[in-house]
Amino acid sequence: SKWYGLGLNIGILIIIDLLLYHIAKYFLKSELKSLLTVALWSCSAAGLSDIILIRMYLLLTLAYLVFLQMHIKIFKDHSYTVKNFLLLFFSVMLGGLTHYYFYPFAFFMAAPVCVYLLVKNRGALLAYMTSLLAGFACNLMIFPATLTHVFGGYRGTQVATNLQGRTENVFTKYYLGW
Repeated sequence: SKWYGLGLNIGILIIIDLLLYHIAKYFLKSELKSLLTVALWSCSAAGLSDIILIRMYLLLTLAYLVFLQMHIKIFKDHSYTVKNFLLLFFSVMLGGLTHYYFYPFAFFMAAPVCVYLLVKNRGALLAYMTSLLAGFACNLMIFPATLTHVFGGYRGTQVATNLQGRTENVFTKYYLGW
């Protein structure tokens, strides 16, 4: 029945709306603007299609927001606790098991954090990197084909081809007009 998938999506949507509200409140410093952010996302074409189409994208959105919320919690409160790093671990594992698109997001968000922690708090850097790498390792133990999806699938092959020199030609032809 479609209601199993829609019911799950509605439950995930409630969690996403709560996370989005807290993240928006942190950045916008306004309860009204935060509520408006949640309403706009939930009623947007992307939000509605994520809910109605029974696919992995709503769960992926949840993983993105949990990952972001954990970073806000850890760095806003300087709360380098085991609980927070465990939640970070689970967000990496959940995100990776949901879709491999999670890993570029996690990498580009984690890289500057690692540089920051290298300068400010090396003990926290070790805990941070351990939680990220352990989440990735658990993902590989549960679903070893992750690496095949990332590097061997048609998208991975396309990216590798582009990085081997074709990108320069595309860049100069389409962006610089040469």
